[in-house]
Amino acid sequence: MQASKTITRTSQIVGACLFLSAAAMVATFVLFQQAEKDLETAFEQRYSSYLLADELRQSSDDLTRFARSYVATGDERFKEMYNQILAIRNGDAPRPKGYNRIYWDFVAATGEPPRGTGKAVSLSELMREAGFTEAEFAKLEKAQANSDGLVKLETKAMGVVGDGDASAGELREARKLLFGEEYHTYKASIMKPIDEFFVMLDQRTAGAVEAARSRVSMYSWMFGISITVAVLLGLLAGLGLYSRVLRPVSRLRDAMLSLSENKRDTDIPAVDNRDEIGEMARATEVFKTNMEETDRLREQQAEQERQAAEERRASMHKLADGFEGSVGAVVDNVAASSGQLEELSQTLSHHADKTKTESTAVSSAAEQAASNLQAVASATEELSTSVREIASQAEQSAQIAQQASDQSVRTTETIQGLATAADRIGQVVTLINDIAEQTNLLALNATIEAARAGEAGKGFAVVAQEVKTLAEQTGKATQDIQHQIEAIQGETREAVSAIDGISNTVKHINESVAAISSAVQEQEATTGEIARNIEDVTKASETVAQSISGVRDIAEETNQSAERLRSESATFQSGAKELRGEVDRFLGEVRAA
Repeated sequence: MQASKTITRTSQIVGACLFLSAAAMVATFVLFQQAEKDLETAFEQRYSSYLLADELRQSSDDLTRFARSYVATGDERFKEMYNQILAIRNGDAPRPKGYNRIYWDFVAATGEPPRGTGKAVSLSELMREAGFTEAEFAKLEKAQANSDGLVKLETKAMGVVGDGDASAGELREARKLLFGEEYHTYKASIMKPIDEFFVMLDQRTAGAVEAARSRVSMYSWMFGISITVAVLLGLLAGLGLYSRVLRPVSRLRDAMLSLSENKRDTDIPAVDNRDEIGEMARATEVFKTNMEETDRLREQQAEQERQAAEERRASMHKLADGFEGSVGAVVDNVAASSGQLEELSQTLSHHADKTKTESTAVSSAAEQAASNLQAVASATEELSTSVREIASQAEQSAQIAQQASDQSVRTTETIQGLATAADRIGQVVTLINDIAEQTNLLALNATIEAARAGEAGKGFAVVAQEVKTLAEQTGKATQDIQHQIEAIQGETREAVSAIDGISNTVKHINESVAAISSAVQEQEATTGEIARNIEDVTKASETVAQSISGVRDIAEETNQSAERLRSESATFQSGAKELRGEVDRFLGEVRAA
């Protein structure tokens, strides 16, 4: 039982390995996706941090620019924009949208903000939300502390201009405060920690980006390795299944197919395997052994049955030979006697029939002669009347013959038109036959091209063959039509010739009508003489008929007796033949058993 589960256990192990490799591949893919998101977040944080830091630097420059512009021009707009920059940076005023883009240059030029505003939030709070470190804030606080001197200097200069009654010297002194060496010294002391802040910010965000990029690279490698491991495990599993399962099963299947085809010399593979396939192979081996034993028993039984059948057949043949010798001769003698009796009855019947036939013929001839003579007598009396009627009908016949002559002319013209139409039909049939021959030729060419095309031209070859068949059928049909047309033309010519003959005959009829009129008069005189002669012959015929009637009655009685004898002999002979057939059938069945 333990050995029979080898393949199952192997399949479970392979499945577990494939599952673990798939799980590892999914896990590394998820980590890779998360690392890519972290890298994207690091890039976004680096960029947003740079924008906030750049806003701090840009706002410092804008404060300097508007302070100088106010001192130089005394325009209150520049002072107001100076104060707005401080209010926005400290969170006291709403922050403009897109503040990192160009803003104060447009306000200075037009007096109107280029975009709307959002909520009020200080720059330091935005920096904390962006993840600025305490060390970075320390640099900013240092810059803030260093800016006090610069603010006092700017406030002093702007205060001189704000009094409105400053002298030219005081204005010149105020401008000197914003453009002098002291101003630049304060400015540099502020920008130095800001510059250090930029360096720290760049290092921090660059490190975060690099760390995220390293994780992406690491998880990418891990994902590739997991895919490679999964593929290798799949290949190894496939090779293992093929070598341990598929190939033995395929060989075992071939062996089973050979056994199903009664190939008893087939070797059963994998009989020694200690797994499920080995069990199947051993079961197949038992099946093969049982088949061989069954064949041996079947052959042994067939041989025994054959010997018993031979012995039984020999006994039956011996019995049949004895029966045929004792009974067959008697049956043959009976059949021969009945045949001779039938021949004698047929001879007697033949002579009686002949006598009856001859007497009947003589009697019929006599009666017919008497009847004919009587009819001739009656006909003679009517002949005179008919002769006069013939003269009248002869004149009408002449008129009808003339009409027939005219009709034959019209019929000739109609048949000539029919012959012309038949000729035209023959031309059309010839054209159809030519088209059929061309179609047959095209179909033959298409069949050749389809044969050259190979497998792709089989469908076209079938269509070409159908077209060729239709063309051949069309050709045969046109030939049949041509033959019919030729027959019609021949019949038409014969009809024309016949009608010409009819016309000539009608002319001869006209000529004969005149001759009939003169012959009628001569016929009337002859009719009276014929009537007298017929009366004498009729009396002689009646005497002959009475004599023949007695002979016919005697022949009829003889024929009836011969017929009864022939019927009995035929029945006797039929029984003898039936008996012989039954004997032969019985002997045949006995010998065949």
